[in-house]
Amino acid sequence: PGSTILYGASCVYDLGESIIVDTLITFPHILNPPQNPVVTVDEYAIFTWDPPEPGSTSPPHPLGFYNVYLDGVLEGVTNEQTWTFTDIVYGQTYLAEVCANYEAGSSELVGVEFIIPHILNPPLNVVLNHLLGIVFWEPPEASYATLIGYNVYLEGVLEAIVGIDVFEYQYTGLVPGQTYIAGVSTLYEEGESEIVEAWYGAPYICNPPTNASYEILEDHIHLTWQEPEPGSTFPFLNYRIYLDGELFETTELSYDIYDLISGQIYLVGLTALYEYLFESIPIEFEITFVGTDDVLTLETKLLGNYPNPFNPETTISFNISREDAKDAENVDLIIYNLKGQKIRTFPINQLTSQPVNHIIWDGRDENGNEVSSGIYLYKLRANHQTFTRKMLLIK
Repeated sequence: PGSTILYGASCVYDLGESIIVDTLITFPHILNPPQNPVVTVDEYAIFTWDPPEPGSTSPPHPLGFYNVYLDGVLEGVTNEQTWTFTDIVYGQTYLAEVCANYEAGSSELVGVEFIIPHILNPPLNVVLNHLLGIVFWEPPEASYATLIGYNVYLEGVLEAIVGIDVFEYQYTGLVPGQTYIAGVSTLYEEGESEIVEAWYGAPYICNPPTNASYEILEDHIHLTWQEPEPGSTFPFLNYRIYLDGELFETTELSYDIYDLISGQIYLVGLTALYEYLFESIPIEFEITFVGTDDVLTLETKLLGNYPNPFNPETTISFNISREDAKDAENVDLIIYNLKGQKIRTFPINQLTSQPVNHIIWDGRDENGNEVSSGIYLYKLRANHQTFTRKMLLIK
């Protein structure tokens, strides 16, 4: 193979021989190509192939047995049976080819088309707070795709589309005791990731503080407790102390409550707060404070509501100064929804001598109709002062 031979033929007659007619014949080499080219796509494109079938008549080229091409351009020469393409664009189609090099020349090219798909990573740590009806998530791992937002699902049905900087969503209208499946996916310009699901009503463990107790001192109440038992589902954040609806937070194992009124009964709650706003059941104390000073000199102040979140009712606490109490006709407490619509008005025109007052809201509007779950604002107006806080109704 590979040699050229000159053949000749002539005619022989009685009278002699004709001229000789010549022809050149070349015997070609058999140059078998590589077999079974395959591209495996991950972060990079891995091009592999099998050796040529036996029967080639020329030995492999000693300096490089294979030439590798990408879209018709030589990428390199190798003695291996694999090649990694690194300079590639996600979403683009390529043609990978390879030929075998022999001392006598190169085989035909064999190849395969491939596309590098975009990596559409889903959101991380999707959890559903079954008490608040809020689904939480964290951003996806880094991807070469362009992130544009998140799709939020309920029972497999698209509920909402939120922006790239939003990592929580509150459902409305959930029925207590019913099981739901929440889902969140990442939305890219190139497509949507898989949906990561979380169950409504999952048995999350949120252990409360342990060994909680209190001590009534001369001018304050001293609370102490110890860390929760291990085994909670989510990482611990801090402790919450509720005082007649007002909220305080600390990471310490004690807390001092000041500005108390002698003879006043206080409802104190203590909880452990975990990641994604999961909160333990409260440890509650009903404390009658007996101090050394019973002079009532508090200023007008909106203290808060307890419990919060609540269902079906909550107690809103506030202080009214003696000066504002003289003009009670200009003092009221109004509840609004997030659209700014007035839901309920409580006129405060009959004040007692106690500066700490309470109003119980039963989750109904002026007409006695139950309002839906959600966040509500309550505003205390006292003459020229206004105070506003938020509360969450869950059904």
